[in-house]
Amino acid sequence: LMEPRKPFVDKYIKDLSHDDTFVSLSGVVVSRSDGSFVLDDGTGEIPVIFDAGELPSYVRVFGRLLPYEDGLRLQADSARHAALLLRQHPFRERPAGGVGSP
Repeated sequence: LMEPRKPFVDKYIKDLSHDDTFVSLSGVVVSRSDGSFVLDDGTGEIPVIFDAGELPSYVRVFGRLLPYEDGLRLQADSARHAALLLRQHPFRERPAGGVGSP
């Protein structure tokens, strides 16, 4: 019997650690290359392994953190336009202290 996968946890890039596994991040796509892009959430940047071909510039990404010698990377399961997600879930709370916080 397989154990259920852990849920995605909303995080800011500055708060990521090697103990995190499944996370969701929201931010701006600041650069793109074949099969990956760099996401900036206002607290830091992280390379994301995902084909960003038609992605808008502001996204919410769901994926698994992978430790590399030079830091963490996110293997994305999916990426969505973040503004559309906010419209669908207007009362969803974000952790304090990130993009858009006073």
